[in-house]
Amino acid sequence: MTAAYAAAAGIECVVILPKGFVTSVQLAQPLAHGAKIINLPGNFDDCMRVMQELVRDYGVYPANSLNPARIEGHQTTVFLTAQFFGWQLPDWFAVPVGNGSNCSSIGKALRLMESFGRGTISKILGCQSEAANPLAKSWAMVERGGQADPRDWKMAFRPIQVGETTATAARIGNPVSRDKVMREIFYTSGAMQIASERDLNEAVAVCGKDGYFVCPQTGIALAGTRNAIKRGWIKKDQKVVVVSTATGLKFTDSVAAGLQNNITDAKDCETSTVAKILRF
Repeated sequence: MTAAYAAAAGIECVVILPKGFVTSVQLAQPLAHGAKIINLPGNFDDCMRVMQELVRDYGVYPANSLNPARIEGHQTTVFLTAQFFGWQLPDWFAVPVGNGSNCSSIGKALRLMESFGRGTISKILGCQSEAANPLAKSWAMVERGGQADPRDWKMAFRPIQVGETTATAARIGNPVSRDKVMREIFYTSGAMQIASERDLNEAVAVCGKDGYFVCPQTGIALAGTRNAIKRGWIKKDQKVVVVSTATGLKFTDSVAAGLQNNITDAKDCETSTVAKILRF
C-alpha cells in the first residue's frame, strides 16, 4: 500500500526486508509499484535497526510501525468494531504481536473511547508464537493472577533469538513498540498468551473450514484466544474480537507449509488409487 501511494505521488519508495523470510506475494506488491527492494542477510529485527539508523542519520521517512501516523490509522480497528456492535465494545481484542504497533494503537483507541464515556473498555490479549515470544515470555515471568506490573515486566524483558515459524511477519525478537504494548496491556487489565506452532496452524485450518483464509499471524491470535479460554481468563459468555492482520493470500507458502498433513501424493493416475485414498 505504501509503495502504491509513493508511486502515485512520485516519491521514491525503498523496502528493507530479511532475505528468505518474505513471501513472493509480499515481494510482488511493492515491486509492481516501482519500489526498490533491499534484502538484508538477517531478520526483521536487523531491518528495523537499519531503518532506525537511516531515519536518524539520513533523514529517511519511515512508513513502518515507527511512524505515528500508522498508529493513528490503526485506531480505526476499535472505532469500526464499536460501530458494528452498536457502539458497544467487545470484552476482549485478541491481537497478534510482532513489533507491537497494532496492540499499541488499539490501546490508544480504547482510551479515547473511554474518554468519550463509552463505559468499560475492552481488555487486550497480546499473542505471540513460541518461536518469537519475548513479550509473552517476560510477561509470564512476572504475572500474578493474570496481571503483570509494567515496571516488573520491563525489568524481566530480554530480546531473544527468534526461531522458525510459519508466522514469518511476527518473527521479531526485539519489538520496537514493546513499552507501548506493556502500557496498553496493563491499562486494559489484559494479558499475554503464547501459541505453539501446531496450535496456530490448526487455528488457520479451522478458519479455512469456516470459509476464511487468514494469515498465520491471525492464527497466533486465534490460538492465543483458545488458550486464554482454557486458562479461564476469557469467559465463554464474553465477546472476543480477533484481529486478522492479513489475508492468507499474502502467505500462501507459509500456510501450505503448516498444513502439509492435508496433502496426499497418489502413486499413479488410477481411479481405484484415488478411491482407496478416499477410503471408498
